[in-house]
Amino acid sequence: MRFRKNGLCKILLVILFLAFISGGCGGGSSGSGGNSQGYNGNGNSDGNDGGQSGKINGTWEIVSGRGTLSGAGQTFHLTYVPGKIGAIGVEVSPNTTWGENFRGAYCVTLTGEGLAQETIYKGTGTMTLYCTVDERPNQSALPVMAFSGGMTFDYIGNNTYQDTEKTYAKYTGVTQRLADYESTLTLEDSSTLRWTYRTTTANNILSDLALGEAETLYEIVLKRAGSSYNPDDYTNNTAPNTNTNTNTSPTPTPNTNTNTNTQSDIPPQISGTWHITSGSGLTSQTVSGRHYVSHLTYSPQRNDKAFDIDITQNDTATYYGDYAGLFSLTLTGHNIINSGSKGAGALRVSYSVAEAPGKETSFTFTGGKSFSYIGNGTYKLSVNNGTSYQEQTITLEDESTIRWKYTVPSDGWYEIVLTKE
Repeated sequence: MRFRKNGLCKILLVILFLAFISGGCGGGSSGSGGNSQGYNGNGNSDGNDGGQSGKINGTWEIVSGRGTLSGAGQTFHLTYVPGKIGAIGVEVSPNTTWGENFRGAYCVTLTGEGLAQETIYKGTGTMTLYCTVDERPNQSALPVMAFSGGMTFDYIGNNTYQDTEKTYAKYTGVTQRLADYESTLTLEDSSTLRWTYRTTTANNILSDLALGEAETLYEIVLKRAGSSYNPDDYTNNTAPNTNTNTNTSPTPTPNTNTNTNTQSDIPPQISGTWHITSGSGLTSQTVSGRHYVSHLTYSPQRNDKAFDIDITQNDTATYYGDYAGLFSLTLTGHNIINSGSKGAGALRVSYSVAEAPGKETSFTFTGGKSFSYIGNGTYKLSVNNGTSYQEQTITLEDESTIRWKYTVPSDGWYEIVLTKE
């Protein structure tokens, strides 16, 4: 759903309907799971106050949530179950990251522990909420409501920001046909947020499943962390939003702080032919209750050859999904595995093991499409699939030297130093 609304979450709704109708447990969440890794972009941490009662930016806690799923002649009512997700950081800021096409748009960025999809850059982050199904009282809670950040929100007055298929098409030039959606975030007072998400899934997507048109409506109420409130006011709250905010300001209060990101340097161009000159690593493992540590040193092989490295930013016209605005690291050459497309390529590197003379091990360094530039000549890629975490950084130390480090916390770290041909 990131840069955003790809079809995954819409199609996921179809799977949920099938699960409900068949009586199965169903469920699932969008994204890769795991924790937020922060985002890298021209962020605006000062935020926008919506013109009246207080800034949205800050930490919020979900105090209630309701939803409905309708399709195939059936309707299911959902009730949010607290405890699966903690406090969430919410930032609303002008979209100054993606150029003139996005002038006037706002980014909603989510951060915090337990996000369903990590926060990589402004306008991303997804939280998936567990709910019980009123019509299935004996069924366990399912992760069936998802709320996502975005970078094509319009301010529509009365402290309200809204993202729809029309605003998405207006700013990106991409018209999607999977579903009509409407994501609305309203600051009702200085400590209360109401977020609704409504979608209608297109008939042509569901025709083969004989479900016809599917509709969803989710709503959650959030209170600013640390504020006082009466939980009874929000428990099982099914009443429509009766906010009578009379603020008629057509636009939010201007935000003069347009960039608080401390990154001041420009991403360097990395390209050309490179060869490995040195490398090291450290791994650990536990065998039969005993802990072993291995110190590694790069071991040149006869088939090691120079190879080409290319790092370029993904253009929004081609990569309007998860990879838009990020950087692709592409490897090519005779000794590169799976090369041939942008962001692809893998290099197997051999290391000798100091603790076991004559023994060697190997590790594979890979390209990718989701590198962020974090400053000081360094590109970073973090991957969290819910069960393991990996991180790689590639740094241009000078015009002819690259240091590439791959860290796997459950295993160790591997590093190579490359020199330009």
